[in-house]
Amino acid sequence: MPAYYDVPLIGSATNPNLQIEDVDKFQKLPFYLVMNEVRRFPQYKVWDSLFGSIKWQSNMGSIMRGVRPEPSPDGNSFVYPANITSTPTRHIFETLESTEEARVKLQRFESKQFYFLPSWQDFRDNQLKFNHDDIIRQVAMFNEKFIQGCAYYRSPNAYVCGNAGTDAQLGSEDLLVGIPTNDLPVTSTIPINGKTAAYHAAIAAITTSPLTLKHIYRAVQFFDEDIGANPFEGTLNTPRDNELVKGKYVLIMGTQAWRRFTFDESVAGLKSINLDLLFDGFKGSLFGNVTCKPIRNPLRFDADGAFVPREIVEDGTNKTRPNPLYTSLNDIGSSKAAKWEVAFLVGADAWRTISVGPPPSEFTSKNMDAEKFYKLRWNGEIQLTDQCLVRYSDGTVDLNRYGTQLQLIGQAAQGALAGEVNNVLPIYFRRSVVSATESVGE
Repeated sequence: MPAYYDVPLIGSATNPNLQIEDVDKFQKLPFYLVMNEVRRFPQYKVWDSLFGSIKWQSNMGSIMRGVRPEPSPDGNSFVYPANITSTPTRHIFETLESTEEARVKLQRFESKQFYFLPSWQDFRDNQLKFNHDDIIRQVAMFNEKFIQGCAYYRSPNAYVCGNAGTDAQLGSEDLLVGIPTNDLPVTSTIPINGKTAAYHAAIAAITTSPLTLKHIYRAVQFFDEDIGANPFEGTLNTPRDNELVKGKYVLIMGTQAWRRFTFDESVAGLKSINLDLLFDGFKGSLFGNVTCKPIRNPLRFDADGAFVPREIVEDGTNKTRPNPLYTSLNDIGSSKAAKWEVAFLVGADAWRTISVGPPPSEFTSKNMDAEKFYKLRWNGEIQLTDQCLVRYSDGTVDLNRYGTQLQLIGQAAQGALAGEVNNVLPIYFRRSVVSATESVGE
């Protein structure tokens, strides 16, 4: 396997922590070789851009506490002041405060160890840089998934497209209120309470409809009327505010579901919908108060309630490819396809998160030399070290006294502090592709 997840910190004879890069894995002379790098579609940060950034310092403590003042409620439909000649009544207002706590998390990232043979043998002289960039990408995606997991597992409401259920807990309405939540949404194991695999299997059984504009409109109504969610006033962690999200909610959804909107039955009667806007990575405005953000890696799960990974390594070629079970709408042999997907309707101030990764302005600078780049310090920085253990062929372990091994390592402190968990609404729907015979608005 090209990657290992959630492995123990302390190594053992069977533990991949101490595995070393195979010197024969990568191509080298005497073959006549051409570097054949292919650009891959970038995966942009979405969740990190929506929520405020907290700068992390090591002496800040292990628990974050957020204190939020709550305004007094608007408790009158009508008011009846007394006549000026009478004794007036009075209104007494009291403001309260709510608190949220979250523990700071720590995750480590490592490459395999690199054994340096004489330079004349190694063809890929940029092997370290490629691995360095790859780990930075993985750190960014890890943080995205962390924030997404916190928002998803703590959300107390959801929307089911075409709910066909009669379950006592899930109900028969499209809107699900008071659904299970997880106290510890991000762990190294499958949650044992809250939104478990059994919960997602039950959701799959009752979710019958693809995502349509009518479903989104109903979800927005719920956001406006029942939740009182606030729209965004721009995005964070970006070089400039995204004007397209000001005064609007954000709908995070897969590109497959996004493309279906062109052929949605409601399109013909909704001439004001702009499906072609493109601005700083955000696409499309719906109903004047929703901005859509299509992504290529939405959450998808199968009939058993198991989330399916987006990519796999192709046998025999070592190529990273989309997972057929993730992309297919039909089961493959005994394996079940991810036929259900989750979109998110997100309002402002749902969460605040610890900033992970390089500062955008420095990281994206095209005029920075390598020396200055590697002097940057940030939460999640990847460093090259020779402080590692060496395992010999006889199974013995020794210090890297001769400096023949190098390794890329890094760690990131992550944290997500809830503001208003109701401002994230998961939307469950059954995946569907556009038929070649469909017409626009059909």
